Amino acid sequence: MAIKTDLNTECITKDEGFTEPETLIFSGQLIISENAPLTPIYQLNRELACKVQRNMAIIFESVQFNETINPESKVIRRRKTSQDLYYLVHLRDPALQDNLPTYYITAASPGTLGNIQLDISSTNHKNEEFRAMLNADKSAADILLFNRNTQQLLFDIKPKWQGGQYQWIDMNGVKVASESGTSEEPKLHIEVPLQQQQRDVLVALWILRLWHSIAERRESKREGESIFTNRRMVADTVEEPRQVAETVHP
Repeated sequence: MAIKTDLNTECITKDEGFTEPETLIFSGQLIISENAPLTPIYQLNRELACKVQRNMAIIFESVQFNETINPESKVIRRRKTSQDLYYLVHLRDPALQDNLPTYYITAASPGTLGNIQLDISSTNHKNEEFRAMLNADKSAADILLFNRNTQQLLFDIKPKWQGGQYQWIDMNGVKVASESGTSEEPKLHIEVPLQQQQRDVLVALWILRLWHSIAERRESKREGESIFTNRRMVADTVEEPRQVAETVHP
């Protein structure tokens, strides 16, 4: 069921609504083309949160720019418009939300592919793998967001090697994209022509995967610090009982 949460692009196109391969860069709240860094293609309504204390949603939007020329002054006016495509969702405690996945996206616009859940198919933190499962007949307006009996594989997301950058492989086994860059400036290399809807959802899922990486890395660090602190407390108790006793009972 629905969960309560805090709530023409500059690419080269050809016939039948296909977009050409290109490299996209994610910076802050903007997704830009490496070939046109001053013109965003997509945007988020907020930055990715590294610490989630409640259910959180981020709006993923397409961005278009329209230019008009004043015939008298010859001044060019550039107008920016945006359209909501998907809601990116991170649940704080999915066990309390009717077994919904921790990370998923829901369709905000009729022109999108549908709701998609991001399943973790391997839990090795150095070699995590994901599966993006499409529910083509669903949208954010549905009470039942996902149906495991009818959903279909959209992408397998796997590292090229252990600890390496991710590759995106479609349902036919074709590699459609790969990741590179740094944590400060991640890049997505789209390697094959894609229909506009396919590219939109690919980029939205890429941002969702980055969000997973940011949030889970912080959680692992927090747990590691907690374990380290507990070990120090145990060691202090064994090696220096008087000091601990004096600390507890001054």
